[in-house]
Amino acid sequence: MKRLLLILVAILLVFGCNGQATKPVVNEQTAIENEMKSLFSKMEQSWNNRSWSSYNDVFHKDLKAKYIKSDGSVGFWDYAQYTSSAPDRRERIGMMYVKSLKVTSYSKTLAKVEVVLERGGKDYPNTFNVLNDNGAWRIISND
Repeated sequence: MKRLLLILVAILLVFGCNGQATKPVVNEQTAIENEMKSLFSKMEQSWNNRSWSSYNDVFHKDLKAKYIKSDGSVGFWDYAQYTSSAPDRRERIGMMYVKSLKVTSYSKTLAKVEVVLERGGKDYPNTFNVLNDNGAWRIISND
């Protein structure tokens, strides 16, 4: 019986993995999702901790951030406007939490990410376009 067990183990070692350790498989979708979770976690933490240089690093220099004006019309902020106004917006809005995140499409250079942000007990869904800027993912716009 011991001999049969040893033979089976030997067969598994020879044919099962050719003597090499197996590596975990991470598919491209999972890798992109992990990158996006990391990016939006950085955004949340730096916003809540008022770490403005870290917060600003989440956004691409060509940012075009869409927002709804008080009269209901749509406006856009560029990088300088958006990042320089962050401390005042933080005082007015308060803490922000990423409630959910879903990558809806991606390539090596661009990802579209649906995110629900919670602020003041209310949910704010948004879709972000995230650009791979020389290996660093950064938010470039929102829909």
